[in-house]
Amino acid sequence: VFQNLIRNAVEAMPNGGDIYIEAHQEGDYLMITITDQGIGIEEQRLGEILWPFQTSKSIYESWGLGLSYCQWVLSYHGGGMTIESAQGRGTVIRILLSVAKWRGIRNNIA
Repeated sequence: VFQNLIRNAVEAMPNGGDIYIEAHQEGDYLMITITDQGIGIEEQRLGEILWPFQTSKSIYESWGLGLSYCQWVLSYHGGGMTIESAQGRGTVIRILLSVAKWRGIRNNIA
């Protein structure tokens, strides 16, 4: 998930820029925020960006499955993600993961 999201951020900044990754706990959840200074995503595309086969790249570069796969993996693990973006202003992705779920698994293993 993180490899895909960070690669997308790098590709969105063809002239360079910064990527910020922050993490903090909110109750029983871990909030991870990935922010880039890239070209951003058009407002009309934000509603469909997590659907399979949605891409701004050519079909020779991407099948448009990366973000939908990330969403599926996070959902499978009791989390999710949101995307905020504006053209020319970069993108902020917030990932929420359940800490409580993993605590329970770790306690059962120990």
